[in-house]
Amino acid sequence: MRTLPVILAFLLLGSVASASVPSASPRSNEAAIPDTACPLPETEHLRIIEKSIIVDRAPEDVYAFWRDLTHVPEFMERVESVEIVDAELSRWNIKAPLGVHLHWTVQILSESAPHDLAWCTRDGARIRYQGRIELKSDTASGGTQATLRLKRRPPDPFIRVAMSLTGWNLETEVQMSLLRLKQRLERTPN
Repeated sequence: MRTLPVILAFLLLGSVASASVPSASPRSNEAAIPDTACPLPETEHLRIIEKSIIVDRAPEDVYAFWRDLTHVPEFMERVESVEIVDAELSRWNIKAPLGVHLHWTVQILSESAPHDLAWCTRDGARIRYQGRIELKSDTASGGTQATLRLKRRPPDPFIRVAMSLTGWNLETEVQMSLLRLKQRLERTPN
């Protein structure tokens, strides 16, 4: 009888995999996007994950690499591709657990080169989150302290089931993304 819950989970996930996830239409002008496009409801339980790493590169180098969002699949394992829509919007294709593919639109909320970049998933994403990368010179190492902070709403039940069945741990994934970022930037000449 233990196989019944697993079969049910796969059936539910199949419906998620075939579902289309709406994404925001491209922005035609600044007034088209309200300031409230990305906020997460403060009434919900939000999970915050914060991880840091020292990268042996200047903050300007780390910022420039991260800000070119087409580089994101190089260090975030589950991101398959990023399509740039305009200076603030991009469409991300994600490979979730159990072969589920998700798509969402990401909006840049604020940036202060070369020290800070904040973004969020837009309405319609199955996983809603706000992210921020903060970059500070690290005087002890001469490199950059990169701190990634994610604030996310719990995913819908289908995604939670997939995460549970596969043992997907977002904290570990965030730390591994920072480690891959470090490795990628440190093996590239200045």
